[in-house]
Amino acid sequence: MPSPSPTPHIHILGLGNLAKLFAHSLSLLPTPPTHAPNPSPLPPSLLPHHPRPAITHLILTTKSPSSAAAVAPLLPRLSADSTILFTQNGIGAVEEVSSLFPADAQPTYLSAIVTHGVFSTGQFSATHAGVADLKIGPVSGRTSELSTSARWLVDTILSSEALAATEPSSASPTALSSPPSLTPLRTALASETSLVILSHLSALHPDSPLPPSKAERFSVARLAAMVEGVCEATRGNRSSMLQDVEAGRGTEVGYINGWIVGRGEEMGVGVGVNAGVMGMVERGEVVKIEEVGRLLERMREGVEGR
Repeated sequence: MPSPSPTPHIHILGLGNLAKLFAHSLSLLPTPPTHAPNPSPLPPSLLPHHPRPAITHLILTTKSPSSAAAVAPLLPRLSADSTILFTQNGIGAVEEVSSLFPADAQPTYLSAIVTHGVFSTGQFSATHAGVADLKIGPVSGRTSELSTSARWLVDTILSSEALAATEPSSASPTALSSPPSLTPLRTALASETSLVILSHLSALHPDSPLPPSKAERFSVARLAAMVEGVCEATRGNRSSMLQDVEAGRGTEVGYINGWIVGRGEEMGVGVGVNAGVMGMVERGEVVKIEEVGRLLERMREGVEGR
């Protein structure tokens, strides 16, 4: 694979499960990215000041709500020559980070959909409990249009056996349907999601009809099958969102179901089930599997809670 420099560096921002997964997986490569720990015994306050080097490749693993705040201190080291890989669930983090940069100095943005199951066993340790896969590609544009530097990062990720990464022919909002859902909610969530995505895509190109191939990609049947496939592949995992709820932390639900709810309301599409799911997660509610059917009916009727 082409290399943008003799000693390429990959910076990983975050200390969560995904950060550990990427750091460990990349370290297993035959020629891993450069790792240069600071051997100096002096505290940072006593070290001579040197300009920090530019960041050419950044893997962003922080939660979506904190992505922009996490990137902000790194702005002096990021530029149009940088590539940022987003690994968060949902939609919205890219737009928030992009707003930090001038229009003529935007980095290249990549996105990864990660379905591996990883749970924390300590501050700097984790267990790779569910081996699944990873899909990577540009946020916009074609993969053939990537710069040499961005292409190198994609190829490095693809070369990791542990990450089991693939490169779809094009990026798509189907990532929204990938977070695990309870099976009885699958069809209802897929129906709303399909309507919202198709309406959204049609609104982006009002002067031309939506191609049949694209309409099929976001059909109810396809989205439902996609969600079911992810549920099956990760059935033994404890999702990161559930771990966050149990730990009393904030979640990314506003960037997943929240995107569907916001766009649906803008376009007059009913999104009661997505809104109900989002509300439950935000309140930290948990239901037993036998309660899901009754809960679904209440969500369809627009009744909040149980």
